[in-house]
Amino acid sequence: MIKSIKPQDITCSKEEFSQTFESIKNWDSINNDSRKKILTWIKYFSKKLNLALDNFNELELLEKMKSSEDFFDIWLANKIEEILWLDRDLENHYFKVINNSTLYLKVWLDWKIISANKKFADISWYSIDELIWIETKTLSWDFSMERPREFWDNLWNTVLAWNIWQGSIKNQTKRKDYYRTETTIIPKMLNWEVEYFTVVRTDITESEKQKLELMENNVQLSLMTEDLMEKNSILEKKSLTDALTWLENRGSFDKRLFEEYNRTKKDWTNLALVMLDIDFFKKINDTYWHNIWDIVIKRVAEYIKINFWLTSFKARVWWEEFAIILPSTSAEEARALSEKFRRIIENINLDDIWNITISIWVACYNNKKEYFTDEKTLYKKADEALYLAKNSGRNNVKTCLDLKNKESQ
Repeated sequence: MIKSIKPQDITCSKEEFSQTFESIKNWDSINNDSRKKILTWIKYFSKKLNLALDNFNELELLEKMKSSEDFFDIWLANKIEEILWLDRDLENHYFKVINNSTLYLKVWLDWKIISANKKFADISWYSIDELIWIETKTLSWDFSMERPREFWDNLWNTVLAWNIWQGSIKNQTKRKDYYRTETTIIPKMLNWEVEYFTVVRTDITESEKQKLELMENNVQLSLMTEDLMEKNSILEKKSLTDALTWLENRGSFDKRLFEEYNRTKKDWTNLALVMLDIDFFKKINDTYWHNIWDIVIKRVAEYIKINFWLTSFKARVWWEEFAIILPSTSAEEARALSEKFRRIIENINLDDIWNITISIWVACYNNKKEYFTDEKTLYKKADEALYLAKNSGRNNVKTCLDLKNKESQ
């Protein structure tokens, strides 16, 4: 391959080679890929000069070639120049991309600006001439407003250790507006020391605003959701509450009876269900006026709230029928409590119009399962006991045991 080269093919003079040599003396400025290509050529042609590679570095080899009359050296210089030209062209291409798409600064170690591109000048509302020799902290909102000292110490220590620093910084313009950038600071090395910093920034103000708007929208949505949940809770409470008495309604009662039954069965405890019906209710309504119906129902509901335990569950399940679920209550306790309540209602006189009486029936479940096997059977037995109480003259208390004794007769 190399043997086919003729002296007349050489396109680089010794003077041009010297210029090439001078242009790559700053070895650190050459692209890594280009550097590898140049080293490959140098190592190959060093054999023609009878040079020992171990005894010379790259620049020393080039110095030897510079003083040589061998046309191969000149041809090599031409090749190196081609590589450097491509390297510079690629570097220019990258710079154009960066210059047109990002905010670019070059700053000294004292953080004074020595160059800036137009895109940075436009966003900061300074001219390029005004930016030169301004300290970067003058352009930073964070420096005096938001960031702690540790943030800047970390940035400084990172770049001085020859590392690239990246992060978000809030900046201020000449008009004292603010904008936020994603910032990359790259230390430029020379002779193993930091010479200056290249600062590349991407404007993320709009994306940050969108994030803030999204956060605000999420907060508003969260508040609306909480408000909606609260309203739904109120609606659910209303859907399970009797509007006249503010006791629980039949739907709520069925759900609670199912839950208490399963809990009682699991815990192996007792459960009592008390149901009561206002006696001669239709006669009350027919004899007097229609509004007396509501007055009587509300009066009985008020006494139910007061006289049954706080742990009990109280509901209006039909027109004049009420139900009380008594957890952890035996049949004897439920009957005694019901009898006491019957006597209280018996002594009520509704504005000297009517003496109210009630019929009560009690169904109980205990761990021996004496009376019923599930909540539906419980309610069924209580309903059957209603008729027994009504047929026994009303104004009395009956239990499933009374019903069982009657059935056995």
